[in-house]
Amino acid sequence: MLAPIIRGWANYHRSVVASETFEHVDSEIWHSLWQWAKRRHPEKSPVWIKEKYFKTTGHRHWVFATEDSEKLYLDGKPPVISLLCASDTPIKRHIKIRDVLT
Repeated sequence: MLAPIIRGWANYHRSVVASETFEHVDSEIWHSLWQWAKRRHPEKSPVWIKEKYFKTTGHRHWVFATEDSEKLYLDGKPPVISLLCASDTPIKRHIKIRDVLT
């Protein structure tokens, strides 16, 4: 439910200088997810919460992710589904249309 909201917001704001803002939004989302996980499992340790909800994908650590148990790769491991990061959205500058009549 969260991925389409992040994607829509990032696509709407990608035409402006927003890379620092995207990183700030990612940080706020991470803090909110961490607070949610701690509230959901008050008796569990932070290490357990990290291992359950936050994975390493590629070069990124602490990515909110889960394994898709319905599908398997050829090596028998399930694929990891991770939450979209706003800072992964490429920034596309708006190009002003030139007047060809002048």
